[in-house]
Amino acid sequence: MDPGMAPERTALAWQRTALSIIFGSLLLARLTVREIGFLAIIAVGISIPLALWVYAESRRRYQFELGSIVTGGRTTAAIAIATVLGGLTELTSLLRS
Repeated sequence: MDPGMAPERTALAWQRTALSIIFGSLLLARLTVREIGFLAIIAVGISIPLALWVYAESRRRYQFELGSIVTGGRTTAAIAIATVLGGLTELTSLLRS
């Protein structure tokens, strides 16, 4: 069975998601650092490495496993954690202002 372009599209989708988390985290920290201070930096410090790992993992799996993207749940969990951290950062900022 020919997988066609699906594995490449999947890898690119994971990479776009990871890059969105990185730049979203940086923007969120920039906008909330005055209200919540060091907590914003901590959230970015956790989110960016998680997103970078997801980016690298998607590239590795696509290149070395002949296009087979099998996440096993770890990459999904990393993106979920980074997204929840961003939401908690924003909520904390809103509650403090």
